[in-house]
Amino acid sequence: MCIIAQSIGAVIVAAVVYSIFGSEMSASVTLPSEDNVVRALTLETVMKFTLVYVVFVTATSRNFKIVLLAGVAIGFTLGLNVIYGG
Repeated sequence: MCIIAQSIGAVIVAAVVYSIFGSEMSASVTLPSEDNVVRALTLETVMKFTLVYVVFVTATSRNFKIVLLAGVAIGFTLGLNVIYGG
């Protein structure tokens, strides 16, 4: 259910962004090298999984020592995703 809701939300947001910027937005879109869309989709899926996993693990942990460092763990995960995926 969560994946369906997230997919519907992504489509709605993409439609809103396209309605605001129109075709001018295509100038700022970067495509993967050699049009390798599968590689880009795989990378995006792995990065999203790691971020969601870290958020769920730190936010729902019953160990209160980990909850205090949730922001640090999420921040490091975001930083590594940006370094790894650009």
